[in-house]
Amino acid sequence: MILHIEFRAVGDRWHVRCAEAGVALDEPNRMAYNDHGAVVSMGDRGRDVGMAARSVPIYDAVRFDPAGTASCVLFYTMLTRKGVRRGLARILDLLDRYEIALDLPGYSEIAADLRRAFEHQLDVMTLIRGYAINGQVKK
Repeated sequence: MILHIEFRAVGDRWHVRCAEAGVALDEPNRMAYNDHGAVVSMGDRGRDVGMAARSVPIYDAVRFDPAGTASCVLFYTMLTRKGVRRGLARILDLLDRYEIALDLPGYSEIAADLRRAFEHQLDVMTLIRGYAINGQVKK
């Protein structure tokens, strides 16, 4: 099955939509790390951000973190996947592939090397069949 997942960063919100899975999330555009550099929360999921050593946006064109944003895309893709099947039907998860659409304001103004690093992270995600950033097909 091909799942179409849309990600949209709008100010301090991070939206994730997948019609096939019936997923519509509207979460804080926030991820948090502990003192050891491990991610402890994304959006509303994970530990209390007050216990984190630092909190950063999932996506911010000014302080863009390619690895952090890519890890959030993967996390929410896997979270969406859980909503598709139950029980033994989950065996079919191995056949699922994803079409990702990202709406990231200001993406074109980010330094080219950071954009390449982010797109490389998306390229190596084996379950992603294709993706587009701001309507421009990349894979």
